[in-house]
Amino acid sequence: MKIIVIQILFLYICSSFVFASCPSEPVYGICYSPFRQGQDPVDGNFPSEEEIEEDISIISNIASVLRTYGIDSNLSKIPEFCNFYGVECYVGAWISGAPATDQNTISDMIAIANQGYETTKALIVGNEYVYHHFSDPCSVPYIAGLMDQVRSATNLPVATAEPWDIWFARPALAGFVDFIPIHHYAFLRGFDIEIAAQENIGVYNALKSEYPNTDVIIFETGWPTKGESVGSAVPSKENQEQFLKDFIPLAKENNVRYFLFEAFDEPYKEARSGKEYEGNWGLYYEDRTIKTGLDSILSANPADINFGGDVNSIDLAKLSTDWLERTDVNSLCLPADLNHDKIINFYDFTEIADNWLWQSE
Repeated sequence: MKIIVIQILFLYICSSFVFASCPSEPVYGICYSPFRQGQDPVDGNFPSEEEIEEDISIISNIASVLRTYGIDSNLSKIPEFCNFYGVECYVGAWISGAPATDQNTISDMIAIANQGYETTKALIVGNEYVYHHFSDPCSVPYIAGLMDQVRSATNLPVATAEPWDIWFARPALAGFVDFIPIHHYAFLRGFDIEIAAQENIGVYNALKSEYPNTDVIIFETGWPTKGESVGSAVPSKENQEQFLKDFIPLAKENNVRYFLFEAFDEPYKEARSGKEYEGNWGLYYEDRTIKTGLDSILSANPADINFGGDVNSIDLAKLSTDWLERTDVNSLCLPADLNHDKIINFYDFTEIADNWLWQSE
């Protein structure tokens, strides 16, 4: 009997160590741009440091990682706030194609990287630069040269973010990155919400097949809550909720790292693009209140495996389906791995039992 008790305690201690290496927040990663009503980076109207810190404190409750898009003005403080709140940060810098301006940006990015924050995990040189300069045969060499500059001056992974199809159309680009960040929106491709999440995973798998020796991360995906339809894709709060409920568990099951676009609605994007949906991708409204229907996802009880708002036989069935399934140390935890020890077993059953018939408010 004593030996059995010791073995159980040993397993419990080991699982506690593994737990620390596996994100417990409901969302893996989230895209963050901080511009509120009346703020616009093109006009030079940037948020205050206090506003940025408020945002990071909100994000820290729902995601373990965020990515950014610029380091101008107060945006350069984001990595510092991420470090304070324990949120990993993929620091992005906007590349315009103007050599003098871009060189200043690269110098600033190197300086931020060398501040040595533990939570600064990677550097993203440019956002869709090749896409916006697709007809320019020098676009890939130009962005590659900037990445090489950053890589030689820091000790962090370096990449550039592009839409999914650019990585097929410009395969040479993959030779200059330490991992492949892809943007993919089933909404923008006009897919019905019923197949949107699976379409994302399909595109991810296609890129993994094309580049089997390089990590692929979905750097942008999501669903807007308001605006114009695209083909069979209809923006609405209900469809955003369904997309998240479908996609998040599917991403975990397929070991897909991802960043949801985006944390907060950004009004200036609607005005500048002329498309209502461009300003309405946020999980939160511009005033930082959570969108209707997302409470059960962003404040989910871990035992509510299917984000249904309660813990019941559906969650137990999912646990049974994946019983004794294991994941390796570098993989994301499966949805039913409630204590994040990389195996679905009695400990996870206990979590469901302890929360049986729980319901969200």
